[in-house]
Amino acid sequence: MQYQLIQDTLTYLINGVAISGVLAAGTTIVYQYWTQGRLQLVDGELPQEGSSQPDSIKSQVSEQKPVSIEEQLKIELNQLQQQLSFTQEQLQQTQQQLAQSHQHKLQIQSYFDAKLQQAQQQEQQAQIELSQLRQQLSSTEEELQKTQQELNSTKEGVQGFVNKMFYLDRSAKTKLKALFSNKEVSQQPTFN
Repeated sequence: MQYQLIQDTLTYLINGVAISGVLAAGTTIVYQYWTQGRLQLVDGELPQEGSSQPDSIKSQVSEQKPVSIEEQLKIELNQLQQQLSFTQEQLQQTQQQLAQSHQHKLQIQSYFDAKLQQAQQQEQQAQIELSQLRQQLSSTEEELQKTQQELNSTKEGVQGFVNKMFYLDRSAKTKLKALFSNKEVSQQPTFN
């Protein structure tokens, strides 16, 4: 009788362990599919045959294994690293373009600075030449004024000389005429 009791107890324990294992496995499968959105319930019950429910749960579990948190973090970390690498490449390209633009700006600024300096030098040279021309013009005007005065003096001198010569000529003619007249009178015969 003790042997039968022991056998019944072992059978009960074996059956209990088996039932517990089945329940645990079923619970794990249901939880995995529930977390992945694969389990479809209709009015709180499993869908019947012929419905849109996928193939057997075992085949689904074997085909799609759940991803652990560690693996999910690794995947997200890998994606972030790829995005970071891509962003760094874009940043490097942008920095290169910015450096090229800055260099181009410096070249343009240097070109216009040189042109501005050249224009300022030309303006300064033009002002110097203009000042020299003004001085030459002033000197020329002074010389012209002196020449005009000399010309006026020369005209006055020539006019005075002409007047003097004309006066002398008239005086000489008068004297000659008087002289000839006196000579003719002296040559006439006298009658007693």
